[in-house]
Amino acid sequence: GALAVSFAQGSAFIAAHAALRANVAVAVRPCGWPAVGGIPIPTGGHVCYGWTDPFVRSPAWAVDVIINEAVYRVPDVRRTLRRVIHRQRVAITVLSRGDETWLTVEDCEVFTGPGVPAEGSMPMTEAPAWLQRVEVRLPRIGVSLVEELPQARELLYLHLELVRFEWRQNSSDVQHTRLAISEAQVDCQLPDRDDARVRDRRRSESLGLLQRDRPAVIFANHGEGEKPFISVFVQQCAASSHGLLLPCVELALDAVDITVDDGWLDPLMRF
Repeated sequence: GALAVSFAQGSAFIAAHAALRANVAVAVRPCGWPAVGGIPIPTGGHVCYGWTDPFVRSPAWAVDVIINEAVYRVPDVRRTLRRVIHRQRVAITVLSRGDETWLTVEDCEVFTGPGVPAEGSMPMTEAPAWLQRVEVRLPRIGVSLVEELPQARELLYLHLELVRFEWRQNSSDVQHTRLAISEAQVDCQLPDRDDARVRDRRRSESLGLLQRDRPAVIFANHGEGEKPFISVFVQQCAASSHGLLLPCVELALDAVDITVDDGWLDPLMRF
């Protein structure tokens, strides 16, 4: 075999100066660079930039945008952003274009007068409004696994109680996804299974027989303290790059009882 490694000059992070009417000088300084100076961007042009040590320094993905010697920090260029600089009459935007992330300083018509936010303010830090919301609630779901050959018979039955799903998105393109299932149970429907709810325990104990009964319920959660079987919460932010940005992921799972035996496992593998 053979292994080839090629290196090309460039970066997936690009800074552009598109403020043609504002007549401003623009430079960028990635986090970790010396505190003086930066990478100048010609008017109407663009430059590639990067970090000397992006995985160690904190904040790792921050970039300082220098406009007429005033410094404005972008805390994370992996997130989409639009920040209006009123005094400079420009806006800083971070967007994705294919596999590249573009940080652009562009012209912006702003209103100057009473009630206008101060220079460098970021409207995106205000409490965003939820624009879209989808909510689904199902009291119960039942799914049967039926084997048709060599003869029709039901193998397993999945029962879910109170399924709740919610998805919403706000004006900052932040998405929240929630999923909660109160109870979950899987029953083996084969004829040789024993249902503990109808079994006469006294007869088995009086006979002194070895317990060989296989329970019908092979999977069930405890539901202690009204705790749901599973609860999932995922927060996803709009990413300027092609990656997936998940600031918060929460997963809570209740205690479960599982019975594994060849009585239901072998038919399931043959299914």
